[in-house]
Amino acid sequence: MLDHAEKAIAFVGGMDWPQFAGDEKTRFAVVRAVEIVGEAARRVPEDFRDSQPQIPWRRIIGMRNVLAHDYIGTNPRVVYDTVVIFLPELISALRPLIDGIGGDG
Repeated sequence: MLDHAEKAIAFVGGMDWPQFAGDEKTRFAVVRAVEIVGEAARRVPEDFRDSQPQIPWRRIIGMRNVLAHDYIGTNPRVVYDTVVIFLPELISALRPLIDGIGGDG
């Protein structure tokens, strides 16, 4: 999760919304990275997810489902906002958990 969240942020880099909207390759790469974050979240055992309510697991998994099953209807602005607003917060919440279990993301 952490690895692909960081990749999505790196793909966006310093792009503003118009730059992101106009760059199909970046949009495609970011959508895939965010989808993988959601897939990884879905595979986290439910008891662990329940023990970490500060992570919005359902929201993450829901985003994955939208991206995986309805790409044509996906709003690129929602994807962009997810990367620039939500993913940094997610990384901040995940890092101590991963460090605590000795994982790498």
